[in-house]
Amino acid sequence: CGFDPLPSPVHVVAIADEDYGGSAACGTCLVVTGPLGSVLVKVTDRCPECPAGNLDLSIDAFSEIADVAQARVPVAWETVPCPLAGNAVAINADGANQWWYAVLIDDHRHGIASVELRSDSIPNWHLMARQLWNEFLKVDGMGPPPYDVRITDVTGTTLVAEDAIQNLTPRERFDLGAQFPACEECGIFCDDFESGTLAAWSGSSPVMR
Repeated sequence: CGFDPLPSPVHVVAIADEDYGGSAACGTCLVVTGPLGSVLVKVTDRCPECPAGNLDLSIDAFSEIADVAQARVPVAWETVPCPLAGNAVAINADGANQWWYAVLIDDHRHGIASVELRSDSIPNWHLMARQLWNEFLKVDGMGPPPYDVRITDVTGTTLVAEDAIQNLTPRERFDLGAQFPACEECGIFCDDFESGTLAAWSGSSPVMR
């Protein structure tokens, strides 16, 4: 998903391609329940070899729900709002420039449905193309910054940040000045609680792509 590595303990998960949704699941949070309890994890990668509904947990996360010696256990999981205190951020992709521009969105409470940008060169909102690796791309660029950013989550809530992206420095993070509100009863984004699925653990954190 292209995110920066998280601090230890690393509670992240890779999910099956069918659940990954072409990167739509990136940055969402899951509560995974196993034999020993539950753990909150962030989706940071896809697991191409996993059947639908199966998870590949980091070892830190797996150890919260089962004995790591078991390696693979039945679990139930659900998508939940990420419990974030700060604002959503935009991150310049590696190689981004005014003639080829891609951006990542991180620290968002719910899944991202769309990302739009505009600039002096592109004065109307441009819908960025979602990529499998979780970047949102305009192949012929946005011209010189600054760029306004408009992001919409899967609940339909939209955040707008004017002049948010100030430069084209690779991996630069830009505070978008707001966060999506928590939603206690948003069935539109919360999966039904799934059971009978399986989780395994990786010896290291899932690769950040």
